[in-house]
Amino acid sequence: MPFRSHRNGEKKRTKVGTYTINLDLPPEQRWTELAKAKASQIKTLLDGFKDFVKDFGAAAQYLIDFIDSQG
Repeated sequence: MPFRSHRNGEKKRTKVGTYTINLDLPPEQRWTELAKAKASQIKTLLDGFKDFVKDFGAAAQYLIDFIDSQG
């Protein structure tokens, strides 16, 4: 079982979830179930990424607009 380090240095065991990706589905549908289950974590990750790239200048807005357009 993997470990997750906490700020105070102690390690806590965490259980990793299991998902089945149905390869018989069309490619655009294979990840739908997992994406729905992880939607809030994906949003948090993308929001953090957008904050990070804001310092990259003109290309940053292009990246942010592209991410936002993909829904």
